[in-house]
Amino acid sequence: MSPASQASPATPATPATPATPATPATPATPSAPPSSRLLCALLAARAAFGVAYLGGSLGRAPIPWYHPLARAWTFGAAPGGFAMEWYGRSAVACAAALVVGLAVWAVASRGHLARVLGRPALVLALARGVGLMMLIDFAYFGWAMMHPSPSPPGACPC
Repeated sequence: MSPASQASPATPATPATPATPATPATPATPSAPPSSRLLCALLAARAAFGVAYLGGSLGRAPIPWYHPLARAWTFGAAPGGFAMEWYGRSAVACAAALVVGLAVWAVASRGHLARVLGRPALVLALARGVGLMMLIDFAYFGWAMMHPSPSPPGACPC
């Protein structure tokens, strides 16, 4: 037998797979760093709380009022007797802060806001603006505590 005939049986040829063209990598949509996203959501919630509390008290918006002597709640722009507004106004402001904070948290993950949050200078500017808002809130709340309306019975008519 000849050496050519003793060769191993021919292996079936596998068809060549056509080369697939390399698809260009799609650029990933920018995402805000988690710390910037959280800070932005907290700052927006704080700003919403301040605006809701301050705006509601200046505009005399209807809120829940607590009547401690009657142990009852009413809803309106002004109480009908001895009542406390802090609980109702704080609850409304907290609800506004929660809604705005969650909305900003959801929106800040992608898109234009995510690109903005990637820049530390803009996040710092936002924090400074909210700090200024807090200063204004504290000044107003201090004034409001010193000048209640209407004056409680027995208060000095200074």
